[in-house]
Amino acid sequence: MENKARNIINSLKQTKTFNIEVFLNKEISTQKANHLTLNQYQKIIESVVDNVITQQNFNETMTSVCLESLNLSAEDKKRLTILDRLLFVLRSRSVCISNKYSPQENVSYDLNIAYDKILSKVKQTPDVFLPKTSTEDNITITYGVATLEAESKLNTQIYSKETFKLDTDDEIKLALGKTFTYEIAKSVYSISFNEETVNLAELTFEERIELVQNIPLTLVQHVIDYVELYKKELNECLVFDQNFLELDAGLFSIRT
Repeated sequence: MENKARNIINSLKQTKTFNIEVFLNKEISTQKANHLTLNQYQKIIESVVDNVITQQNFNETMTSVCLESLNLSAEDKKRLTILDRLLFVLRSRSVCISNKYSPQENVSYDLNIAYDKILSKVKQTPDVFLPKTSTEDNITITYGVATLEAESKLNTQIYSKETFKLDTDDEIKLALGKTFTYEIAKSVYSISFNEETVNLAELTFEERIELVQNIPLTLVQHVIDYVELYKKELNECLVFDQNFLELDAGLFSIRT
């Protein structure tokens, strides 16, 4: 490809931007993001064939698009969480396609309202989404909303190699049990024992799982309560007239 065409491509990627709020450094801040490109949109649509339990393809695709689009430093991008991706999904879909979404007849959502409700929830109850620390005897754990980096490791190192069979009750129970453990593992930031601290971001996800599986259940319960609470708060923002807004690749269908 000629240099002139390549220069145009690189310029087009950064021509049009929109504002988006993210929960960065313990507070809501307004950042710039590049508009979605057709190439990114194609990748999102291709993720429609997905695992019904993990949504691995859609989550990983949207993480990639979010990191590409947000005009942040590499260090700040490492701090982004799945909450920030949720805001990006709603905001980018509203700005780049439409804020109206009707997945079926007589069911419609205004994505701007969902986005504003989440922002309001975070601003009113920031403590629900901030990292926490719990200690029992000589063990201390720090945990919070899973970072995009942690979830990406889960997707690439675990889910990409694992196929869940869901034909029997036992297989479904096994799949749910594993995903529950993975959900806890990706939410733990660090573990300290006596004076030794391990930053879980520095581990493979297999190592992270092994470490978390050996934390006393009484400490793990703090993580479970934390995850259940913040997910409950976010899910409430996605309910419209008793209908729950599912966030998957179908959201990016041209159909509005």
